[in-house]
Amino acid sequence: MNSIPIGVGFIAICVAGWHEWAWYRRQRHCIRLVGRIVDEIEDENDITTRWKIEYEHANVERKFVSAYGGSSTMQVGDNAIVVLDLHAGTAEHLTWSNRWVFTVGPMLLGIAFVIAGITMTPQDRQRQSDPTQPRSEVERFQLDHPLATELITDEALAGGGA
Repeated sequence: MNSIPIGVGFIAICVAGWHEWAWYRRQRHCIRLVGRIVDEIEDENDITTRWKIEYEHANVERKFVSAYGGSSTMQVGDNAIVVLDLHAGTAEHLTWSNRWVFTVGPMLLGIAFVIAGITMTPQDRQRQSDPTQPRSEVERFQLDHPLATELITDEALAGGGA
């Protein structure tokens, strides 16, 4: 067991949990509406496509430009889910990528680091940190065997000799 990957994994899982909690907390004051994409905004400094979305709330039609990049499969005229914050009066385009980047990604990465830290044996850790550690018989044979030091060329692999 190695505490460094476990610690990194734990931090990643905490970041994912915090983001999900903050997202849930922010969603308590929000409503979901269906909007319509009315324009495509391309910024030369931004690699994603942002959409100008129109929606209606309380019989008032409003438009906003999404702060997050949207799906490249969407087109002008398609419907989009809009999250409207009733307290702040702001709207945002709700997509899978809004959640993936800061919740699912760090959660999976954190789990992978924790598993790696748990499955790493003390022998693996010692061998990584101490290059003078005695080698096992198999490793000693592989490194000290005369054939291990020969340079295998493309000709030798093709059967033409060394």
